[in-house]
Amino acid sequence: MSTATHRMTADELFLLPHDGTKRYRLIAGELRTMSPAGSQHGFVADNVAHYLNCFIRPRRLGKIFAAGTGFVVQRNPDTVLASDVSFVLRDHIPAGGPLREFFPGPPDPAVEVISPSDCQDEIDEKVEV
Repeated sequence: MSTATHRMTADELFLLPHDGTKRYRLIAGELRTMSPAGSQHGFVADNVAHYLNCFIRPRRLGKIFAAGTGFVVQRNPDTVLASDVSFVLRDHIPAGGPLREFFPGPPDPAVEVISPSDCQDEIDEKVEV
């Protein structure tokens, strides 16, 4: 007798409540929770986003997405990641602009700020996907 485990989809993840106390990522259908980032982490990510925007916006190269923006990087089973700063080329933005739901595909590129509390296995997992 087999017992199948339900794998969460990107659509189910999108419907979870966002109360600001937890951050989520979905790895091959498995929901993972993360605690909110510290203030230094946010400060560094904001600086990276600012300087990237100073270069990208006047050249109309694409869009910068802030931390917490979900990107569906794999389907069946679904993997949804949210990096600290993400950039998407103009040609990869869906017609009509960014969507309400998670972005359909990976960013080009993603920036992750490494915190002292991040373990090497988590960092490796993010890089591999």
